[in-house]
Amino acid sequence: MKIFTLAVLFLALAFGMDGQKFTRSLSQEWKDSGWHDDSRATLTYQNGLAVTILDEDWDDTNFWEKGSFTTISYNSDKTISQYVDQEWDKVNSKWENSFMGEFFYSNGKVSSILSKSWKNSVWENESLINYNYTSGFLVSEEYKTWDLVTSEWENGSLSTYTNRPDGLASTKVTQNWDDDTGWENGSKEIYSYTGSNRTQVVYQMWMGDYWSDYQRETITYNQRGDVVTSRIETFDFLTSGLMNSYLSTNTYNSSGDITEELGQEWNSTTSQWDNDNRTIYYYDSSTGIDGVLPPAVRMFPNPTYGIINVEIGNFNSLGKYSVSDLTGRVRKTGYIVSNSSEIDLTYLRPGVYVVKVNLGGSDIVMKFIKK
Repeated sequence: MKIFTLAVLFLALAFGMDGQKFTRSLSQEWKDSGWHDDSRATLTYQNGLAVTILDEDWDDTNFWEKGSFTTISYNSDKTISQYVDQEWDKVNSKWENSFMGEFFYSNGKVSSILSKSWKNSVWENESLINYNYTSGFLVSEEYKTWDLVTSEWENGSLSTYTNRPDGLASTKVTQNWDDDTGWENGSKEIYSYTGSNRTQVVYQMWMGDYWSDYQRETITYNQRGDVVTSRIETFDFLTSGLMNSYLSTNTYNSSGDITEELGQEWNSTTSQWDNDNRTIYYYDSSTGIDGVLPPAVRMFPNPTYGIINVEIGNFNSLGKYSVSDLTGRVRKTGYIVSNSSEIDLTYLRPGVYVVKVNLGGSDIVMKFIKK
């Protein structure tokens, strides 16, 4: 998830789009009938622009481990100019250079992105993407890789767009370079729209002498134009029909900021969607974004037969809770993602338990009697 999130953020900044200014994100995986932490990212901002990203991974010892640290630089017009990615060296307990990207522009648009990797204490070319435009519309992307032996750029792939008169892309054809035969067809995407919103993508692969459908993506939007769902269906070559494959669902707050991305996989045995992963986004006042008021928290009933209701006034960020017995042993952990949530203690033996809820850096601790 981290690589995808960074890639989207960098491209959004480079192409001049206003991304969601979340300050932290938490990625989780669904396993053993519950959500388990996988990774988290913490962003800092200056003048409304993200300047650092700290990525951490949840390890098997229930501890957040440093993963990577990214520093982003900008041009005077607030377009991204460079990012440097460092990886954490656990042996020497320090940050080590890993990757960097440099962005170049022409006529206000990204013309190329040069990526380098840190090898033998120097930055070495890794890959190059060139963007070409006609009448201000993107018409092709060229991907090249650096050959260390010849010190030359080698062809990798070429994506060519066909655009409608309004500039919206109708097709994208990607070809891969073969040293013997030259450019060979690889994949094709066909786009459909409602207004300016892309509502469907048909993915095709080249079968040697014809294009064959293999996936279809259907996209829905809310009234603000935000993507709500993206459903992937796979073509069954035996039946020539479509089968559900993957569903992504986005949730937004009243300000239009994304709060959660939920990924689910289709279970053909039960004919239902099974949770796979999710990323939760939340916002802090430390960046000047979405000021946070101290929340009013109410937890009841006490005593309880198993369910504790948690009601939070002025809810505006992700909360985390833990349930411990009187010996200090943590029996359950979870997250508070709305102003009305439940903590289920039905599986615990009768006794006294300590429930701690953390919201915006503040802890609310209460003892509960489980009957």
